[in-house]
Amino acid sequence: MLVMLSILFEVERIDYEKSIENLLPHIVEKCKAREKQSELHKFIAKLGPDAVPVAKKIMKYLDQTARDQIIIALIEPYCDRLVQVANDRLEKMLAGKTVVIGGFTGEDLPGSRLILGATQVKIDYEALINSPLFSDNILGVL
Repeated sequence: MLVMLSILFEVERIDYEKSIENLLPHIVEKCKAREKQSELHKFIAKLGPDAVPVAKKIMKYLDQTARDQIIIALIEPYCDRLVQVANDRLEKMLAGKTVVIGGFTGEDLPGSRLILGATQVKIDYEALINSPLFSDNILGVL
């Protein structure tokens, strides 16, 4: 039996400086490579290696909601890679394609709550019950 569901992860704490350092350089390169650039893309591309220190300084002056929205915008280009990594790890942990994530989305909810959602998740419950993770960990607790 295959069932579709969505999984949400609430992010409790974000290291904004580390997030900028890790996510922004790739965005700068993508902006430089775009054929059709908006004014924002041109600005980011021109900043080049200075984009990271400039963004880190700007982040200090923004409120929590604005910082979270920026992090969500920076994560978006990595969603395909996140899906690939998550599915590879799940396949190894569960000894097969028992759980498959179709996508990731980020959302900034009221009250400074950042959500990372796994969407279009397919679960083969019979295979999950027979997986080593389920039998070794979950059944051992019962």
